[in-house]
Amino acid sequence: MITPFDLILILIIFSFVLFGLWFGLIHAIGGLLGTLVGSVVAAKYYKRFGATNLSQVISFIVLFTLGSRVTGFIFYGMEKLLKIANILPGIKTINRLAGGILGLVEGLVIIGVALVFATKFPFPMLITAVGKSELAQFLIGVGTTILPIFPQVLKQVQEVQNVLP
Repeated sequence: MITPFDLILILIIFSFVLFGLWFGLIHAIGGLLGTLVGSVVAAKYYKRFGATNLSQVISFIVLFTLGSRVTGFIFYGMEKLLKIANILPGIKTINRLAGGILGLVEGLVIIGVALVFATKFPFPMLITAVGKSELAQFLIGVGTTILPIFPQVLKQVQEVQNVLP
């Protein structure tokens, strides 16, 4: 049975796919790498900018956003340079379809990791919604599978979790 939480998850994942289709593969790769760079930068440096729990959470968010946007800007420049190839027949279509596929993968990974992280905290409404959602269980499986690939990031994210009340 599809729950309202499933519909929200589907909408979020669908937005990642649309993002990939609209902007193409190069932009989607930039978004994915931006997410990874933002995560690493934020996890490594957030403690330097915050003394209290709240300030550390805020510094994590700000550093994540900065790392992600700087990487995105670099890929934006690369994308503009490679626009010349779009005059070849079919290249633009292939770029967009591949971007949609990567957008789907990116959405599954990001939502999966976010759900794994979010379910570590005592939010009864979220835990109940996740428990009733088959899609959320699948996404948590994806997130759990992906997290060991980034052991250092996982360790630093767990440190953030230990700081939060």
